[in-house]
Amino acid sequence: METKEIILQLITDVGLNAKQFAESIGATPTQIYDLQSGKIKKITDRMADKILSRYNRYSRLWLLTGEGPKYRDLPYHEVSNLISESVISRTENEMKLLSPALDSMSVGWLPDNGIIERIKNVIINKGLTEEEFAHAINVPESALKEVFLRGIQSDIIVLVSIIKTYKDISAKWLLTGLGDMGDYKVPVLPKEIYYEKNVDVYDYVKKNAKNIRYSSVIKQFSKYNLVYEVSGDWMLPDFKPGDMLALVEVPENAPIMNGSPYVIDTMSTGLIFRLIYQQEDGLLCRSFNDDRFAPFSIARDDIYNIYRVIGMLRTNV
Repeated sequence: METKEIILQLITDVGLNAKQFAESIGATPTQIYDLQSGKIKKITDRMADKILSRYNRYSRLWLLTGEGPKYRDLPYHEVSNLISESVISRTENEMKLLSPALDSMSVGWLPDNGIIERIKNVIINKGLTEEEFAHAINVPESALKEVFLRGIQSDIIVLVSIIKTYKDISAKWLLTGLGDMGDYKVPVLPKEIYYEKNVDVYDYVKKNAKNIRYSSVIKQFSKYNLVYEVSGDWMLPDFKPGDMLALVEVPENAPIMNGSPYVIDTMSTGLIFRLIYQQEDGLLCRSFNDDRFAPFSIARDDIYNIYRVIGMLRTNV
């Protein structure tokens, strides 16, 4: 990698222009302009010292040669300090709650405890695409993609930037998974896709995050992924049109609770809301009104995902 590309990545990463970057490391704008234009071919050891004194997450080898990993592995105390600094404006109480999370980190790494999935939940919660989210937290989209690919340890600054940017997101939850996200909202499935064929609704929600409705989480329920608004009368009297159902995705090969209500996302029919029963080659679906709606079966290979109903909010009493 050429030096001018290294400089471009640096100033893009930190969200500054060349002059601001120079000022942040105690260099002159001319020095950065010359590196940026290619007039100066290599970053000197002295310039690398200036950069690393302010932005110590970068690898010296990468700065000097363009080779090797862009980021160095941060030792535990530096990870802890970075995260602590990012929440310095938070309440004293939250800092106390965070201390055990920071203390539990193994040297050099953050624990693999679902941080990536929680970051993805934040993106959905904010109604942004990955590109828009990266811009919002002032990191390159490539850094965010690298985190999703290799884990949060590949760029700790992504995590720090989320904590700094979104004060409504609980840092304790983001780091540990304990407690609530904060002002957490979950996507409401649009009725217009209920009967669409070949639509993976979870994938649809991720791709159309900005254009769908969200509902504030009901904290009395267990954690859930989606909200489904009942339409049709096949599940009367227990479920009425307009009822809002909290759904949690059922892991592949997890057991089904026979006779319990589920929403099934199918390729051939769209969304199906029924009481379901396990069968050898699929699922048997039944209504509360068997006299009006006959039971039917769904083949296993026709199913995208299965969602269990874990709670209901009735808005039309």
